[in-house]
Order: sequence, then C-alpha cells, then structure tokens
Amino acid sequence: GIHVQNLFHWNSVLIRLDSGVLVEYVHIQAESVTRSAGDRIEEGDLLCRSGDVGFCPAPHLHIQAHPAAVEDHRKAPTIPFALRGEQGPPFVPVAGQKYSREGGCHHH
Repeated sequence: GIHVQNLFHWNSVLIRLDSGVLVEYVHIQAESVTRSAGDRIEEGDLLCRSGDVGFCPAPHLHIQAHPAAVEDHRKAPTIPFALRGEQGPPFVPVAGQKYSREGGCHHH
C-alpha cells in the first residue's frame, strides 16, 4: 500500500526476449509467477498476476523494456515497445497513461 516504507519494495519478473531485450514486470502478486527460470514464454501465456505490492494504492502493472547490453538493468534506459490488447491494433504505451486489457489509452 501507500506508505513510505514500501517505496522501494515490490515484486518483479524479468524476462529476456529472443532479441536480447529485457522486459521487467513490476508490482506483481506474491507467488503468482507461473514460470521458472529458463522456461520459454509464448505470446498469450500467463506469466504472473498484477498486484498492489510496493508503493501503490491499487493492483496495477508496470512494464519496462531495457537493452540487455547494460550490465545492471535497473540503471538501463527504457526503450519503446508495443503492446497488443484483446481488441484493436498494437500500440506503443506512453509513460503516465493508463491502459486496460482491451488496449488503447484510458485518460485519467
């Protein structure tokens, strides 16, 4: 929940794409990861469930993509990526905007 003690505490999953890009999923439910290190993940596979872990008021998910060439992914710059919702064409998410599983931007 929202308390200063949770500012730097969260659960995350880090995956490496075939291209070498690292994708990090942040604020996931504890013990919700469905895969093990080294497993191959295909589009549409359930990887984890979003949660309200860390400094956040409600369950949500942050997704970040980083170049794998940087030794510490936490210090690596983020790179653009596209998402595809259940409806509509792929889109590039914009920082600070909210999205649903259907896709597209939901202004707040």
